Amino acid sequence: MAFEVSAKSSTCFDDACFTTFFNQLVTNFSLYAGYGQFTTQIRVEASEQGVSALLIAAADPLSLVFGTMKTVEMVAAESKSGNWYPNWMANDESHKLTCANDGREPTYMKNSAADYLFDSQEACCETWFSWKDDCVSSGDAASTDLYYYPPWEDDTCSRKQEHEFKYWETDDKFTTLDECCSSRFGWNLVACCGTPGMGGCTATDSSSTVYTPDWTARSCSPRNKALLEPWEITFAEGTANLCCIRHFNWEKNACCARSGGC
Repeated sequence: MAFEVSAKSSTCFDDACFTTFFNQLVTNFSLYAGYGQFTTQIRVEASEQGVSALLIAAADPLSLVFGTMKTVEMVAAESKSGNWYPNWMANDESHKLTCANDGREPTYMKNSAADYLFDSQEACCETWFSWKDDCVSSGDAASTDLYYYPPWEDDTCSRKQEHEFKYWETDDKFTTLDECCSSRFGWNLVACCGTPGMGGCTATDSSSTVYTPDWTARSCSPRNKALLEPWEITFAEGTANLCCIRHFNWEKNACCARSGGC
């Protein structure tokens, strides 16, 4: 009997992170299925529902064998049929209906391939979207370019492919981690830039980091100078100490404490 287990992560983008995530899944599933917990659950269900035949179920020691880890890119590459299909679910900011070849065509299209699947984007567009001059694109309709965005679950930025953005997420799509962290989590720039698996910000050396006042928290936050608005630079100082002295002089020590130290 074969099982396929899939899991989604919004934070893993490198081999080390994927390997750790995979090993955690293997360990958890192995403990459940290979060492009696799965068998026990079957017996409980069988006993409660009166299915006596299942009461003889038992685990076969060491019978659980795991295959190799597959990343989402590997799965996508395997599933990609090379066929173009009409993509009714336009999910970019332009609401653009077009034809895609990302391997995500629904089952009913596969079952009626003669009607829905095409060897080229041009043929697909001509059949299904002939009234749209912009149906044919210069590349794959579903771009695999990665962009940064704030998940809002914590003070970090993550990444996803361009075609995964909804049209209302336009203002939260950034080309670099620097832009995302500075624009959305400027008060916690160092932590955001240090998010595991994101590759780090490209301009976080000491010469590019300045401190600006956070009037609500009455503290000073590290910011990337290259990403500040002109009006913000007028309030910036080179160190947290100078920022606290300038903007919160009446409680300078408390400001330093709230800023992570001066």
